[in-house]
Amino acid sequence: MEKDAKTNPEETKESKKRPEGSEQLVEQIHRKRRRSLKFWLIGALVLLIAVGILVGVLVLRHRRNDGARYAALLSERLGASLSDAQSHADVSLYTTPACGYLTDVGKYNALMESEKRVSVCGIQIPQWAIFCTSDATGRLSTVRYCNYTVLEDSILGQKKSGYILLTDLVKGTSKAEMLNVLGLDPYTITYRMDASAAEYCFRYCYKDGDSKDMLCYQIRVQVQDDQVLAVSDERVNVLTDLLAFEKEVTK
Repeated sequence: MEKDAKTNPEETKESKKRPEGSEQLVEQIHRKRRRSLKFWLIGALVLLIAVGILVGVLVLRHRRNDGARYAALLSERLGASLSDAQSHADVSLYTTPACGYLTDVGKYNALMESEKRVSVCGIQIPQWAIFCTSDATGRLSTVRYCNYTVLEDSILGQKKSGYILLTDLVKGTSKAEMLNVLGLDPYTITYRMDASAAEYCFRYCYKDGDSKDMLCYQIRVQVQDDQVLAVSDERVNVLTDLLAFEKEVTK
């Protein structure tokens, strides 16, 4: 049997040579990949910046429309002057409401309204308002936050399936747990200079199974140091107030 012919080294070297122009082709491919990666990174960075700006704007808008936060900040200066409270909360209070319907809602010395509106009984009113009163010496004595979005679906309050039992809301319950148990948004939050606890008021309604009437209830919760001190509720006869003929009609 004849031995295989020896491989010519020159032939092997030639066979391993790349086709002419292949190196340039590979470099072009790498260059395109680098360019594509660069464009992708720039696009991702631009998108990330845009998302960051959008989130920042939304957070800022939310903070500006957070009446409960402003009211809490104002309450930290109860007993001080109105000007000091405004400076602390970084807000501007005024005496004449932009919404005329808030003129006769109660006694107050200064207020602040949400720029956003909500429709209540077909009427556009601020989503929320903060009412401040001062004592004879000019000290801030009361801060009351009113959340009118609670009345958007019904003037009777947020709709629930039935009466809300308050047995789980005992003294010492955390504010977070209280809000979770009720499943309601506060209708009003009131801070008073002569009271250590803030009063949270909730309004809700449900359809009575027997009379088929919509019943309205208000729940009042005294909260101190983020803990429940006391809880009570009462039925509110909104319709009776509307039908009262001896009430003076505001022009």
